[in-house]
Amino acid sequence: MKATNKIRRETEVMHAGGSSMLLIGRSNKNYQNVTLKDFNIKKVLDKGSFGKVFLVECTKNGKLYAMKRLNKDVVLEKNQVENIKNEKEILFEADHPFVNSMEYVFSNETRIYFFLRYVPCGNIYDNLFKV
Repeated sequence: MKATNKIRRETEVMHAGGSSMLLIGRSNKNYQNVTLKDFNIKKVLDKGSFGKVFLVECTKNGKLYAMKRLNKDVVLEKNQVENIKNEKEILFEADHPFVNSMEYVFSNETRIYFFLRYVPCGNIYDNLFKV
Protein backbone atom coordinates (compact mmCIF):
# COMPACT_ATOMS: atom_id res chain seq x y z
CA MET A 1 0.00 0.00 0.00
CA LYS A 2 1.37 3.41 -0.93
CA ALA A 3 2.23 5.91 1.82
CA THR A 4 -0.54 8.30 0.78
CA ASN A 5 -3.11 5.50 0.97
CA LYS A 6 -1.86 4.53 4.44
CA ILE A 7 -2.13 8.13 5.64
CA ARG A 8 -5.62 8.47 4.17
CA ARG A 9 -6.61 5.23 5.93
CA GLU A 10 -5.15 6.43 9.27
CA THR A 11 -7.14 9.68 8.95
CA GLU A 12 -10.34 7.77 8.15
CA VAL A 13 -9.82 5.46 11.14
CA MET A 14 -9.18 8.45 13.43
CA HIS A 15 -12.32 10.23 12.20
CA ALA A 16 -14.48 7.11 12.45
CA GLY A 17 -13.07 5.86 15.77
CA GLY A 18 -16.32 6.05 17.69
CA SER A 19 -17.45 9.04 19.65
CA SER A 20 -14.48 11.16 20.58
CA MET A 21 -14.39 13.48 23.51
CA LEU A 22 -12.22 16.54 23.98
CA LEU A 23 -10.76 16.14 27.45
CA ILE A 24 -8.76 19.36 27.60
CA GLY A 25 -7.93 22.16 25.20
CA ARG A 26 -5.55 24.98 25.91
CA SER A 27 -4.57 27.09 22.94
CA ASN A 28 -7.94 28.15 21.64
CA LYS A 29 -10.64 29.82 23.72
CA ASN A 30 -13.15 28.07 21.45
CA TYR A 31 -11.56 24.67 22.00
CA GLN A 32 -14.94 23.13 22.75
CA ASN A 33 -15.65 23.49 18.99
CA VAL A 34 -12.64 21.36 18.02
CA THR A 35 -13.08 17.66 17.31
CA LEU A 36 -10.84 14.89 16.00
CA LYS A 37 -12.50 15.38 12.61
CA ASP A 38 -10.85 18.83 12.44
CA PHE A 39 -7.41 17.22 12.02
CA ASN A 40 -5.93 15.57 8.95
CA ILE A 41 -2.88 13.33 9.16
CA LYS A 42 0.02 14.43 6.95
CA LYS A 43 2.60 11.75 7.76
CA VAL A 44 3.94 9.38 10.40
CA LEU A 45 6.70 11.00 12.48
CA ASP A 46 7.60 8.13 14.81
CA LYS A 47 6.45 4.79 16.20
CA GLY A 48 6.75 3.59 19.77
CA SER A 49 5.62 0.79 22.04
CA PHE A 50 2.32 2.49 22.94
CA GLY A 51 1.34 3.90 19.56
CA LYS A 52 2.42 6.32 16.84
CA VAL A 53 3.19 10.01 16.45
CA PHE A 54 1.78 11.77 13.39
CA LEU A 55 2.16 15.19 11.84
CA VAL A 56 -1.38 16.54 11.58
CA GLU A 57 -2.93 19.76 10.33
CA CYS A 58 -5.93 21.43 11.91
CA THR A 59 -8.45 22.30 9.20
CA LYS A 60 -9.89 25.15 11.30
CA ASN A 61 -6.68 27.15 11.76
CA GLY A 62 -4.10 25.51 9.47
CA LYS A 63 -1.69 24.88 12.37
CA LEU A 64 0.53 21.80 12.43
CA TYR A 65 0.60 19.56 15.50
CA ALA A 66 2.39 16.40 16.54
CA MET A 67 -0.40 13.96 17.41
CA LYS A 68 0.61 11.17 19.77
CA ARG A 69 -1.89 8.32 19.46
CA LEU A 70 -1.89 5.92 22.41
CA ASN A 71 -3.66 2.58 22.37
CA LYS A 72 -5.58 2.20 25.63
CA ASP A 73 -5.28 -1.58 25.68
CA VAL A 74 -1.47 -1.38 25.50
CA VAL A 75 -1.35 1.31 28.22
CA LEU A 76 -3.47 -0.90 30.48
CA GLU A 77 -1.53 -4.06 29.62
CA LYS A 78 1.78 -2.42 30.52
CA ASN A 79 0.39 -0.80 33.70
CA GLN A 80 1.20 2.70 32.45
CA VAL A 81 -2.07 4.49 33.30
CA GLU A 82 -0.53 6.61 36.05
CA ASN A 83 2.46 7.52 33.87
CA ILE A 84 0.19 8.63 31.01
CA LYS A 85 -1.86 10.75 33.44
CA ASN A 86 1.36 12.35 34.71
CA GLU A 87 2.59 12.96 31.16
CA LYS A 88 -0.69 14.69 30.32
CA GLU A 89 -0.53 16.93 33.40
CA ILE A 90 3.13 17.86 32.87
CA LEU A 91 2.65 18.66 29.19
CA PHE A 92 -0.33 20.91 29.96
CA GLU A 93 1.53 22.72 32.72
CA ALA A 94 4.63 23.32 30.58
CA ASP A 95 4.71 26.95 29.48
CA HIS A 96 8.21 27.78 28.30
CA PRO A 97 9.60 28.43 24.81
CA PHE A 98 12.22 25.67 25.19
CA VAL A 99 9.82 23.01 26.49
CA ASN A 100 7.17 21.41 24.33
CA SER A 101 3.60 21.65 25.56
CA MET A 102 0.27 20.08 24.75
CA GLU A 103 -2.65 21.86 23.13
CA TYR A 104 -5.45 19.25 23.15
CA VAL A 105 -6.26 15.79 24.51
CA PHE A 106 -8.97 13.63 22.97
CA SER A 107 -10.17 10.19 23.95
CA ASN A 108 -12.45 7.56 22.46
CA GLU A 109 -13.20 3.93 23.29
CA THR A 110 -9.85 2.57 22.11
CA ARG A 111 -7.36 5.45 21.97
CA ILE A 112 -6.04 8.61 23.60
CA TYR A 113 -4.78 11.42 21.37
CA PHE A 114 -2.26 14.01 22.61
CA PHE A 115 -1.85 17.07 20.37
CA LEU A 116 1.48 18.81 20.98
CA ARG A 117 3.14 21.79 19.38
CA TYR A 118 4.97 20.57 16.31
CA VAL A 119 8.72 21.13 16.53
CA PRO A 120 10.38 20.07 13.25
CA CYS A 121 13.64 18.67 14.60
CA GLY A 122 12.99 15.01 15.36
CA ASN A 123 12.30 13.32 18.66
CA ILE A 124 14.26 14.19 21.78
CA TYR A 125 15.43 10.62 22.41
CA ASP A 126 17.24 10.40 19.06
CA ASN A 127 18.62 13.94 19.37
CA LEU A 128 20.10 13.22 22.80
CA PHE A 129 22.24 10.45 21.35
CA LYS A 130 23.49 12.67 18.50
CA VAL A 131 25.11 15.06 20.97
